[in-house]
Amino acid sequence: MDFNLKTNEKGNLTIGGIDVHDLASQYQTPLYVIDEDRIKNNYKRLYDAFSSHYKNFKMYYACKANTNLSVMRILEKAGSGIGAVSPGEIYTSLLAGFDPSKIIYTGNNVTDNELEFAVESGVKKIKYEDFQK
Repeated sequence: MDFNLKTNEKGNLTIGGIDVHDLASQYQTPLYVIDEDRIKNNYKRLYDAFSSHYKNFKMYYACKANTNLSVMRILEKAGSGIGAVSPGEIYTSLLAGFDPSKIIYTGNNVTDNELEFAVESGVKKIKYEDFQK
């Protein structure tokens, strides 16, 4: 498996073929580097593995792991849905370009305002464990 992490002839780390020293010089540090090909390939591997065994399989990214808009946009273009646990994550998912029909809101101890926000945002798939009183 190719991780796109290698060392070049200078002995420098490269990510997706790009020297991290060059990235740091151009963009300064600290720097958060995303390998788009790696994200797309991982998504495709997982999707293919499950969809070959389950009819109508859908995959949802738990954005609480990383709400970086660039990461979310890569996954949206790859066909992923979103698992959101807060109104903020719903909002971020919409900013990233996700259609509300591809968002599952799983709230815990949900307030009326949070539930209203989800519904008003167009989210149709809502799971909850408890309402806040």
